[in-house]
Amino acid sequence: MKAEKNCCLTLDLESDHGLYAQDDYSIVKNNINEFIELMRLSNVKLTIFVTGLFLEKFPATVSKLHNNLKCEFALHSYYHRTNSKISAEEEIVFSYKKFIDFFGHPPLGYRGPYGKISADEIKILKDLGFVYHSAAGWFYPQRQRVSLYPQKKGIYTYQNNLIEIPVSRSYFIGVPLGIGYVNFFNLRSNLDIFYPSDPLVLYFHLHDLFKTAAFKKLPLLWKLFYFNKEYYCANLHKEFIRLITNLRNKGYKFLTIQEHLVCEKSAKNNTGTGMEYGETQKMTVVAER
Repeated sequence: MKAEKNCCLTLDLESDHGLYAQDDYSIVKNNINEFIELMRLSNVKLTIFVTGLFLEKFPATVSKLHNNLKCEFALHSYYHRTNSKISAEEEIVFSYKKFIDFFGHPPLGYRGPYGKISADEIKILKDLGFVYHSAAGWFYPQRQRVSLYPQKKGIYTYQNNLIEIPVSRSYFIGVPLGIGYVNFFNLRSNLDIFYPSDPLVLYFHLHDLFKTAAFKKLPLLWKLFYFNKEYYCANLHKEFIRLITNLRNKGYKFLTIQEHLVCEKSAKNNTGTGMEYGETQKMTVVAER
């Protein structure tokens, strides 16, 4: 077994196929118990980036995830739309307040819709006291980017002391490390070659693992991309477990982003280099109203 490295498995908790079916939540209604069982069988820790709108619509689901999984929650905007009628600042501030109302404390982390982030949004996050953001900015050249390079081992990008924990990106195919791409390109056994980063930050959606009523709304290209998932879903669950097993065999340990930051801070302090950021907070959920 190789030396131990960290893997942060992250879930974007939003509507099914959020870009094309922003009001569909069939997986939440039909498969959430199955998802919880899959995560428990995999024995992984999750960082869940949840939208403010999801918190409003499905408080019982969020509580169930919190109570049954080893996870932390962070923020994923409010509407999860790039064409929202409200400004980016309003998206962040409104969802920030919803998060505090539900959890009883402010979020530590943020991931923008579709993994995008801009310089103005980074300033807003810093002003509100966020500790980190997790973007896939290199994949979206139309927006101002924070990371202009594929992520390398031990490299972070800092903006006004806000820490960037980017989704891992490939040297060869230039895409962020998502379960959908892993399935499509069949990269399960070679992630450490295509994505040689530490931490390895992998993201996914519920619709990467389950059939959805929203599938029929997708453009043809995306239907082809998700065809295997829609018709061989049970096999994908086995492949997900195989992916997790392969990563463990290669020396990866699964941590939440918050736990990784604590480990990184400890390591930096031990070497005298010091990495400053806000104190971590215990993740608790308030009782549903």
